[in-house]
Amino acid sequence: VALYPYLDFPLYGEQEQRLWFRYGMGIGYVEKIFEARTNYKNVAIGSHLNGVIHFGLQYRGAVSSQSQLEVGLGITHFSNGSVTMPNLGINMPGVNVGWRHYWGETQSISTKKDTVARRQTRVSLYAAVGTKQVYPALGPRYTTGTLCTQVLFPSKSKSDFGLGLDLFYDQSLTTRYLQETADSSETVNMRPGIHGAWQLRVNRIGIQFNLG
Repeated sequence: VALYPYLDFPLYGEQEQRLWFRYGMGIGYVEKIFEARTNYKNVAIGSHLNGVIHFGLQYRGAVSSQSQLEVGLGITHFSNGSVTMPNLGINMPGVNVGWRHYWGETQSISTKKDTVARRQTRVSLYAAVGTKQVYPALGPRYTTGTLCTQVLFPSKSKSDFGLGLDLFYDQSLTTRYLQETADSSETVNMRPGIHGAWQLRVNRIGIQFNLG
Protein backbone atom coordinates (compact mmCIF):
# COMPACT_ATOMS: atom_id res chain seq x y z
CA VAL A 1 0.00 0.00 0.00
CA ALA A 2 1.37 3.44 -0.92
CA LEU A 3 0.34 7.04 -0.45
CA TYR A 4 2.18 9.72 -2.40
CA PRO A 5 1.46 13.19 -3.79
CA TYR A 6 2.47 13.63 -7.41
CA LEU A 7 2.91 16.29 -10.07
CA ASP A 8 2.09 15.94 -13.77
CA PHE A 9 4.36 17.78 -16.21
CA PRO A 10 3.23 18.32 -19.83
CA LEU A 11 5.65 16.84 -22.37
CA TYR A 12 3.98 17.03 -25.77
CA GLY A 13 0.71 18.03 -27.38
CA GLU A 14 -2.14 20.41 -26.71
CA GLN A 15 -4.85 20.40 -24.08
CA GLU A 16 -7.10 18.07 -26.13
CA GLN A 17 -4.36 15.47 -26.71
CA ARG A 18 -1.35 15.57 -24.42
CA LEU A 19 1.42 13.37 -23.03
CA TRP A 20 2.38 13.95 -19.38
CA PHE A 21 5.26 12.87 -17.14
CA ARG A 22 4.19 11.93 -13.61
CA TYR A 23 6.57 12.11 -10.63
CA GLY A 24 5.60 11.36 -7.04
CA MET A 25 7.19 10.64 -3.66
CA GLY A 26 5.61 9.38 -0.45
CA ILE A 27 5.42 6.49 2.02
CA GLY A 28 4.49 2.84 1.58
CA TYR A 29 3.62 -0.16 3.71
CA VAL A 30 4.73 -3.74 2.94
CA GLU A 31 2.95 -6.54 4.81
CA LYS A 32 5.35 -9.49 4.41
CA ILE A 33 8.94 -8.52 5.23
CA PHE A 34 12.13 -10.38 6.07
CA GLU A 35 11.90 -12.54 9.20
CA ALA A 36 14.85 -14.61 10.40
CA ARG A 37 12.63 -17.60 11.26
CA THR A 38 9.47 -17.41 9.19
CA ASN A 39 10.40 -15.48 6.02
CA TYR A 40 14.17 -15.67 5.66
CA LYS A 41 14.03 -16.00 1.85
CA ASN A 42 12.66 -12.48 1.48
CA VAL A 43 15.79 -10.46 0.69
CA ALA A 44 13.88 -7.56 -0.90
CA ILE A 45 12.43 -5.65 2.07
CA GLY A 46 13.33 -5.64 5.77
CA SER A 47 10.86 -3.08 7.13
CA HIS A 48 7.12 -2.52 6.97
CA LEU A 49 7.44 1.26 6.42
CA ASN A 50 9.29 2.37 3.29
CA GLY A 51 9.84 5.34 1.06
CA VAL A 52 8.07 5.31 -2.31
CA ILE A 53 9.05 6.88 -5.63
CA HIS A 54 6.77 6.78 -8.67
CA PHE A 55 7.57 7.57 -12.31
CA GLY A 56 5.06 7.34 -15.13
CA LEU A 57 3.85 8.50 -18.53
CA GLN A 58 0.20 9.54 -18.91
CA TYR A 59 -1.74 10.15 -22.11
CA ARG A 60 -4.93 12.19 -21.90
CA GLY A 61 -7.37 12.59 -24.75
CA ALA A 62 -10.44 14.81 -24.69
CA VAL A 63 -13.73 12.94 -25.04
CA SER A 64 -15.82 16.09 -24.58
CA SER A 65 -15.30 19.67 -23.46
CA GLN A 66 -15.27 18.55 -19.81
CA SER A 67 -14.18 14.89 -19.92
CA GLN A 68 -10.88 13.17 -20.66
CA LEU A 69 -9.77 9.58 -21.06
CA GLU A 70 -6.43 8.76 -19.40
CA VAL A 71 -4.08 5.83 -20.12
CA GLY A 72 -0.72 5.46 -18.41
CA LEU A 73 2.38 3.36 -17.80
CA GLY A 74 4.47 3.65 -14.66
CA ILE A 75 6.75 2.05 -12.11
CA THR A 76 6.61 2.36 -8.31
CA HIS A 77 9.71 1.69 -6.21
CA PHE A 78 9.64 0.70 -2.52
CA SER A 79 12.83 1.07 -0.44
CA ASN A 80 13.87 1.97 3.10
CA GLY A 81 17.28 3.35 2.11
CA SER A 82 19.14 0.54 3.95
CA VAL A 83 17.81 1.72 7.29
CA THR A 84 16.91 -1.94 7.88
CA MET A 85 18.46 -4.83 5.95
CA PRO A 86 17.79 -6.55 3.66
CA ASN A 87 16.87 -3.80 1.24
CA LEU A 88 17.09 -4.78 -2.42
CA GLY A 89 13.83 -2.90 -2.93
CA ILE A 90 10.59 -3.72 -4.74
CA ASN A 91 9.81 -2.41 -8.24
CA MET A 92 6.18 -2.62 -9.35
CA PRO A 93 5.35 -1.80 -12.99
CA GLY A 94 1.75 -0.90 -13.66
CA VAL A 95 -0.82 0.15 -16.24
CA ASN A 96 -3.71 2.47 -15.43
CA VAL A 97 -6.85 3.56 -17.24
CA GLY A 98 -8.93 6.45 -15.92
CA TRP A 99 -11.75 8.86 -16.65
CA ARG A 100 -11.36 12.54 -15.75
CA HIS A 101 -14.36 14.86 -15.58
CA TYR A 102 -14.57 18.56 -14.73
CA TRP A 103 -17.71 20.17 -13.24
CA GLY A 104 -18.71 23.79 -13.61
CA GLU A 105 -17.79 26.41 -16.17
CA THR A 106 -14.28 26.85 -17.54
CA GLN A 107 -12.51 29.92 -16.20
CA SER A 108 -9.23 31.37 -17.38
CA ILE A 109 -6.47 31.92 -14.81
CA SER A 110 -4.09 34.84 -15.26
CA THR A 111 -0.64 34.59 -13.71
CA LYS A 112 2.35 36.88 -13.66
CA LYS A 113 5.25 35.63 -15.72
CA ASP A 114 8.44 34.94 -13.79
CA THR A 115 11.36 36.57 -15.57
CA VAL A 116 14.99 35.49 -15.21
CA ALA A 117 16.05 39.08 -14.58
CA ARG A 118 14.04 39.16 -11.36
CA ARG A 119 15.61 36.01 -9.97
CA GLN A 120 18.98 35.89 -8.26
CA THR A 121 21.71 33.30 -7.79
CA ARG A 122 21.00 31.28 -4.67
CA VAL A 123 23.51 29.57 -2.33
CA SER A 124 22.22 26.93 0.09
CA LEU A 125 23.69 24.79 2.85
CA TYR A 126 21.96 21.82 4.41
CA ALA A 127 22.74 18.78 6.52
CA ALA A 128 21.05 15.44 7.24
CA VAL A 129 21.62 12.54 9.65
CA GLY A 130 20.32 8.98 9.74
CA THR A 131 21.10 5.33 10.45
CA LYS A 132 21.65 2.25 8.31
CA GLN A 133 22.52 -1.43 8.44
CA VAL A 134 24.82 -3.59 6.32
CA TYR A 135 24.83 -7.28 5.52
CA PRO A 136 24.35 -9.69 7.19
CA ALA A 137 20.83 -8.81 8.28
CA LEU A 138 19.94 -8.19 11.95
CA GLY A 139 23.31 -6.52 12.52
CA PRO A 140 24.08 -3.28 14.38
CA ARG A 141 22.98 0.16 13.23
CA TYR A 142 25.49 2.72 11.99
CA THR A 143 25.25 6.51 11.94
CA THR A 144 25.20 8.30 8.60
CA GLY A 145 25.17 11.94 7.64
CA THR A 146 25.74 14.40 4.82
CA LEU A 147 26.70 18.06 4.54
CA CYS A 148 26.00 19.79 1.24
CA THR A 149 26.53 23.27 -0.14
CA GLN A 150 25.04 24.24 -3.48
CA VAL A 151 24.80 27.23 -5.79
CA LEU A 152 21.88 27.60 -8.23
CA PHE A 153 21.84 29.94 -11.22
CA PRO A 154 18.51 31.00 -12.77
CA SER A 155 17.99 29.91 -16.36
CA LYS A 156 14.58 29.66 -17.96
CA SER A 157 11.42 30.90 -16.27
CA LYS A 158 10.92 27.65 -14.35
CA SER A 159 14.43 26.15 -14.21
CA ASP A 160 17.65 26.62 -12.25
CA PHE A 161 21.03 25.00 -12.91
CA GLY A 162 23.90 24.69 -10.48
CA LEU A 163 26.81 22.87 -8.84
CA GLY A 164 27.26 21.42 -5.39
CA LEU A 165 29.86 19.99 -3.02
CA ASP A 166 29.09 17.11 -0.66
CA LEU A 167 30.70 15.56 2.39
CA PHE A 168 29.32 12.15 3.35
CA TYR A 169 29.79 10.34 6.67
CA ASP A 170 29.04 6.61 6.85
CA GLN A 171 30.06 4.79 10.02
CA SER A 172 29.52 1.41 8.36
CA LEU A 173 32.32 1.93 5.82
CA THR A 174 35.04 1.02 8.34
CA THR A 175 33.21 -2.22 9.16
CA ARG A 176 32.80 -3.10 5.48
CA TYR A 177 36.43 -2.21 4.76
CA LEU A 178 37.53 -4.48 7.60
CA GLN A 179 35.32 -7.33 6.31
CA GLU A 180 36.74 -7.06 2.79
CA THR A 181 40.42 -6.36 3.53
CA ALA A 182 40.98 -7.42 7.16
CA ASP A 183 42.75 -4.08 7.63
CA SER A 184 41.34 -1.47 10.03
CA SER A 185 44.26 0.96 9.82
CA GLU A 186 42.58 3.24 7.28
CA THR A 187 39.62 5.45 8.16
CA VAL A 188 37.13 5.52 5.28
CA ASN A 189 34.02 6.87 6.99
CA MET A 190 34.32 10.30 5.32
CA ARG A 191 33.91 10.72 1.57
CA PRO A 192 33.69 13.89 -0.53
CA GLY A 193 31.52 14.38 -3.60
CA ILE A 194 30.56 16.85 -6.32
CA HIS A 195 27.29 17.05 -8.25
CA GLY A 196 25.45 18.94 -10.92
CA ALA A 197 21.96 20.21 -10.07
CA TRP A 198 18.77 21.03 -11.96
CA GLN A 199 15.79 22.52 -10.17
CA LEU A 200 12.26 22.77 -11.49
CA ARG A 201 10.22 25.47 -9.78
CA VAL A 202 6.51 24.92 -9.22
CA ASN A 203 5.31 28.14 -7.64
CA ARG A 204 7.19 28.19 -4.30
CA ILE A 205 8.15 24.51 -4.46
CA GLY A 206 11.51 23.48 -5.92
CA ILE A 207 12.02 19.93 -7.20
CA GLN A 208 15.70 19.07 -7.55
CA PHE A 209 17.39 16.36 -9.60
CA ASN A 210 21.09 16.03 -8.71
CA LEU A 211 23.70 13.75 -10.26
CA GLY A 212 27.36 13.43 -9.22
